[in-house]
Amino acid sequence: MLAGSREAAPILRRVLVVEDDGLFGLMLHHRLAEHCAPSLATTLHQAKALLMQHSFSGFLVDVELPDGRGTDLLPAIRAVNAEVPIVVMTGMDTAESSRDALTYHAFFVEKPLPYGWLDSFRTWLERPSAGAHSLALSLKLMGLTERECAVFVELARGASADEVGYRLGVSVGTVRSHTAHVYEKLRVTNLTEVLAKACGWA
Repeated sequence: MLAGSREAAPILRRVLVVEDDGLFGLMLHHRLAEHCAPSLATTLHQAKALLMQHSFSGFLVDVELPDGRGTDLLPAIRAVNAEVPIVVMTGMDTAESSRDALTYHAFFVEKPLPYGWLDSFRTWLERPSAGAHSLALSLKLMGLTERECAVFVELARGASADEVGYRLGVSVGTVRSHTAHVYEKLRVTNLTEVLAKACGWA
């Protein structure tokens, strides 16, 4: 065989997993290792150190860490790369975490992770631009009206029903009516589930 005729080995994308649950973190590391080159951090401090040392193609970030919130990493990640795939994972504090994820164009997923999440993450790693989306566009593609989209964009930003009504020039009753109709339309029960669907994880 002539020198240089061998097929080049595929370049594995480096992925940072930030997860303090030892067993869960090892499971993610094991599954990602089939197609990626994962690194595992169990604290916010470790994750920040790895960010300084390496360039990553994707991130899986738990929210509650022993020394802080994983979402504190998002501004630093986005400052370097506007399209790199980020998945925010949590089993609690879902409303605030989902808003943080949307702010920094990350996917948000509640634990236990939904079926098929890894395939979606791999697709995003291969085509980073596929993850760039606006909440309003996602909601519109899900079948919401312009007014319903406006209501849920405001709710995702942390506004109360009273504040949404004031900003949009409608009554609180109208806001609640829109909210209830969207929940029924999407077959969900709360804002977190709407945001999860908008991010493509439900």
